[in-house]
Amino acid sequence: MTPFSEHLYRALIDHSVHGVAVVDAAGSIVYGNPAISRILGYTHGLLIGAPAEAIFKLIHPDDVDDVRYQFNRVFKDPTLIVEKQFRLKHFQGRWVHLHTTAKNCLDIPEIQGVVIFYRDITAQIRSEEALKKRILSLTSPKGSGEPLHLLDLFTREELQLLQDRFANATGVASLITEPDGTPITEPSNFCALCDLIRSTEPGLRNCRVSDAEIGRLNTKSVRVQPCLSGGLWDAGTGIEVAGQHIGNWLVGQVRDESQSEEKIRSYAREIGVDEDAAAEAFSHVKPMSNEQFQKVAEAVFILAKQLSNMAYQNVLQARVIANWEGAEQERAKIEEQFVQAQKMESIGRLTSGIAHDFNNLLTGITGAVQLAQMKVEKKDPLYETLGEINIAAMRAADLTQQLLSFSRKRVSEQQVFNLNELIHDMSRLLMRIIGENITLNIPQTGDVEYSILGYPGQVEQILVNMVVNARDAMSGGGSLTLDTVLLSSEEARALFAEELPPGETWVTLIVSDSGKGIEDAVLPFIFTPFFTTKSEGKGTGLGLSTVKTIMERHGGTITVRTTVGSGTRFILFFQKADTEVAPAASAEQLHLDLKSGNETILVVEDEDMVRKVIIKILKVHGYNVLAAASGRAALNIAREYERPIHLLLTDVVMPGMNGHDLAQRLVARYSDLKVIYSSGYVDNILDLDKETNAGLHFLRKPYTPRHLTEIVRKVLDDR
Repeated sequence: MTPFSEHLYRALIDHSVHGVAVVDAAGSIVYGNPAISRILGYTHGLLIGAPAEAIFKLIHPDDVDDVRYQFNRVFKDPTLIVEKQFRLKHFQGRWVHLHTTAKNCLDIPEIQGVVIFYRDITAQIRSEEALKKRILSLTSPKGSGEPLHLLDLFTREELQLLQDRFANATGVASLITEPDGTPITEPSNFCALCDLIRSTEPGLRNCRVSDAEIGRLNTKSVRVQPCLSGGLWDAGTGIEVAGQHIGNWLVGQVRDESQSEEKIRSYAREIGVDEDAAAEAFSHVKPMSNEQFQKVAEAVFILAKQLSNMAYQNVLQARVIANWEGAEQERAKIEEQFVQAQKMESIGRLTSGIAHDFNNLLTGITGAVQLAQMKVEKKDPLYETLGEINIAAMRAADLTQQLLSFSRKRVSEQQVFNLNELIHDMSRLLMRIIGENITLNIPQTGDVEYSILGYPGQVEQILVNMVVNARDAMSGGGSLTLDTVLLSSEEARALFAEELPPGETWVTLIVSDSGKGIEDAVLPFIFTPFFTTKSEGKGTGLGLSTVKTIMERHGGTITVRTTVGSGTRFILFFQKADTEVAPAASAEQLHLDLKSGNETILVVEDEDMVRKVIIKILKVHGYNVLAAASGRAALNIAREYERPIHLLLTDVVMPGMNGHDLAQRLVARYSDLKVIYSSGYVDNILDLDKETNAGLHFLRKPYTPRHLTEIVRKVLDDR
């Protein structure tokens, strides 16, 4: 090691906020960085040279046996890395919660010991305990629990990060407060004028009153008004859980032409602030149009609603935990499940948000490409290039639907499809999942008899879950076979599943691996939610339980045959569809016979590229098109348009007014107006299962010009 690198590494270790120690073969601490003393309160001299038994006496009695066991494991196995949480007594007598990672480095001449990294997680543990205490109090009899607070459900750091990022993205000031206006977070992007006003007691008092007023709970809309103290434009909305107002999210400190310097000078004199300084600060306040600020206010309203929804989900999850009170070991297991469920929900929100934006892009791309392709001769080389772009976009659309299926935000739409073809289409993805040391065998395509009625995205999820399980059972490599066979009810019941109903023909998928098999003691629990045999941190316990749930939704079932040491076969039974899969339209057919008309259509779509493509498609085919980027703009256009509007084509998910609310308002005014909703993402806005029978028309993104013109013509012709 060069002198430079020695100095560099020592500087890094010495200035680390986490503790680092080296323990020799006798168990004595031979090195400790300064952070250990800061974390535990002991002087460096007391720790260095301290034997193992002296340290073990400082460990909490409930933790010491397990720590001693893990410590001995690390000393015996040079390949092992052990992570452990335990409590150690601080010099002042309180317990410090530590998360440690230990690695055997006895064979390294420069170290010759076990290296242990210490991280103080006391604040995190206390926050979790406070959260648990508050939430569990909600399950007590009414009147016996304490009021819930925003910081019981989210950490201050989480709220601060969200607020700071919103402020940086929009360029406006932002603050999260208690319902009475008391700040919870540190202000983001606060202007010098507000800092000046809040420097006096009367100014600060007026600001708190203004913050409480503008953050009054309103679940329908955001409040926009001049602040009561400085006259700048502010906006705010309340955050609530189960009807309880637990916080405010405030944005603002912008000015427009209605605000004058004299007004600021007058207010400065009133609260005892230097008026010249106030006027100077006022001149630097960010200017913003009312329209732009309204959009910012609507965005913060949506985010506040999301916080409210997440808070409510936390409460519901806590009630589940409270109902499972019992042994401490069982309680710990349930809390772990709760954390895992929260992680899954976060991943679901992320994937669905990405898929929503991606679907919009794909709708614009596929629409524009196919419009261009219709204007190019087939012999032109550009025609083939455009076709390749379109194929790539449609493959991306398939991937997006898998994301939406995973996050359970995809519009439910049953269809007849060929199971063998679906497996074949997913083969590349499945091969990436299993890796190069496992051979994948799949059925041949082309047999039209393997058609089932169901949800393709959910069957794709089944395949992914089954393949991941098989891969983990073959850590050293092996073979995985996906096979399909048609079985009569009698054959299926005799061979595999006695519980199947009679009189059906079953498309049976057999997933066979050459792995280690499943032990008899574990077998009864493999479909139980959150049950996992995988090592800590690798398994969610949701894979097979999700598969079983999806199979039941398809009217089928899943069973298993396994032998320890000889592999496992999962057998999945799908009901054979009464009809076969309709042949896919050719590329040429997609561009022929697009339906035309001359009616007036109001298109409402907040994504510019998608809106422009829709307008072009409809205008090319003879329609008179009115277009708006928001629900409010659409209402204004409809109000000013003097001739009949025959059809509303609206996106479902839009800032401010969603498509469903817009349609209700327009249909109430124009009783003959017909409506088509469009989206690739639906989350608590439209209950499609209930409304489909009531004549709901839905166009799922991404779609082609043919899909668009067909549904438009169909809805307009429907009497």
